[in-house]
Amino acid sequence: MPEFKLTKELGTKKFELLMAVDYDEDGNIESQEFYDGIDWIDNPADIKFNSEYCDSDDQDDWIVFINDFMHLLETGELFNVLKTLKEVDDSYYFNEESIDVVVIEEDLI
Repeated sequence: MPEFKLTKELGTKKFELLMAVDYDEDGNIESQEFYDGIDWIDNPADIKFNSEYCDSDDQDDWIVFINDFMHLLETGELFNVLKTLKEVDDSYYFNEESIDVVVIEEDLI
């Protein structure tokens, strides 16, 4: 299961989210998991208000990041890009959302 790090800079702050994707034999996405600061979870909505990610002062910016991330997830844009990233350090920058995604662990299968 390859792992990706998504980052967004808002002013002097940098927000990160880890994501892992599992593919079936046909290359279709079978499942995805998100690191909530403590454990891997299935539902990205569960991390929106998770204080493990940032101080309460940064919560509004964190929500901006998560909303932009959810937009990419819901439109399918994120998965289309993830399928093209194969090796560690392969990356893609989403201009409109200002989110960078990079492979941090390859799928070893």
